[in-house]
Amino acid sequence: MSARNNSEAQPAGRLARLQLCALEARRALGGGGLISLLIAGLVLGLRGSAPIPGAGTLEATSAASLARHASWALLASFTFLGLWLRAAKWPAQWQARDANFLGTRGIGLAGILFATWLGRSAAAGAALLWIACVAETAARGDAPGDRVLRKLNSPSAALLEIGAQRTWTSTPAELGTHRQTSVLLGISTGPGLGPTTEVSFEAQRGEHATQTRALLWGRHHVQLDLPAGSGPVQWRLTRLQGGGVPIVDGESFWLLESAHSVFDAPLALWMRALLCAATWTAIAMALGSFMRASTALASILALLLWIAHQSALSDIPGANWFQGLDIVAAGRIPGALGTWELAFAAALIAAGYFAAKRGIERQQAP
Repeated sequence: MSARNNSEAQPAGRLARLQLCALEARRALGGGGLISLLIAGLVLGLRGSAPIPGAGTLEATSAASLARHASWALLASFTFLGLWLRAAKWPAQWQARDANFLGTRGIGLAGILFATWLGRSAAAGAALLWIACVAETAARGDAPGDRVLRKLNSPSAALLEIGAQRTWTSTPAELGTHRQTSVLLGISTGPGLGPTTEVSFEAQRGEHATQTRALLWGRHHVQLDLPAGSGPVQWRLTRLQGGGVPIVDGESFWLLESAHSVFDAPLALWMRALLCAATWTAIAMALGSFMRASTALASILALLLWIAHQSALSDIPGANWFQGLDIVAAGRIPGALGTWELAFAAALIAAGYFAAKRGIERQQAP
């Protein structure tokens, strides 16, 4: 009789988890996700579907990149805030709302937590997919340039005098064997005798070399094709003339490859946004089981802002989301998620899951 009861309880428990997952997805879309969808519809209505004048030119590509960046930054922010606030409120609400329903269907606290997190993450994925469509409509379908493969090592330094040079080397192991086409170097113009400066950026690989010149003002990215060959590459940046002081940004030296399709940019941003939403939803549920929802949300936002400014933590979900937005604003496509990014996300989700379980069990203790 006991074995029969167990066999009947397992399908009932699975059905209850699926029902709870769908229920939490609808609840999540009823909050910040719905607000994002409404704003997205407004953006679609205001912008229409007319192509950007001069599509394919540098000016049009820049305008499209800024439109794509602004759409993602605005709409995803609303989605994140609504999703995390409702997730932080959940531990204080679930007993009064769902305990009686779930208690008769053979589903324990562990299953409740997982189904709730999965449903809310699925809702975030649906809302973010709609945002991706909105962002591409705002960009008029003008695809950004090359895809970022990885960050390369470079010195952070200021070229103080005309004729001053900065040289460094990238090994074949750093460059890899991908279909690389070029590199992208971030340079800022510091205070000097004028607002602009001209630099020369060169690459030498054996007998082959490439070179480009750029007139800089403010924040700028210089792109250079890789020379042919398979050995190490020596880079040389030279200040030619101008009043501003060129400052090399050691955190913005990227290896690029050609984009595969027009779907590369929305897919890359969608995956980063979904990883950020799912990871910090688990953290919000954990914090919400120990503190007020508003305090939990404020803690998450403060932590994300701190992480975003720590280069050593760039693989943590949230930091890589901000990094992806910066890459899109520069007219490029973020690279695929790496092993460390997925590992950090899995670790944070697991930590949030067990912390939430422990906090709720503490609340239930007599």
